Amino acid sequence: MLLGLIITVLMLLGAALLFSTGKISYSTAPEIITGINFAGAAITGALAAGLRGKEAVATGLIVGTTFMVLLLLVGLAFGGGRLSGSEAIRIAICSLCGGLFGGVLCIRRGNKKLHKKHVKKR
Repeated sequence: MLLGLIITVLMLLGAALLFSTGKISYSTAPEIITGINFAGAAITGALAAGLRGKEAVATGLIVGTTFMVLLLLVGLAFGGGRLSGSEAIRIAICSLCGGLFGGVLCIRRGNKKLHKKHVKKR
């Protein structure tokens, strides 16, 4: 999970660099931050689910919840103790859905048709 958080922080720093140099306008900041939040939660969920191997969806949801709590705490700490309701809901939805998406990507179902072909050849 730590690797996913580091990747997310690096993506946020890259976005901050693009904002400060003027390559991206500040009017697009909420959409970019939301996209990075989702991507970071999905990467973190996929990494955790891939390491655990089983119960990938539950692992992705747990990681998304943890990711959400961390982002809300950071938002409160750096936001002067205030966070608007719409920002909190946006963080919650993106974190949970991203973690769940990452977990779903790591479901190991196997190729049943390939297994059937291999059994017939024996």
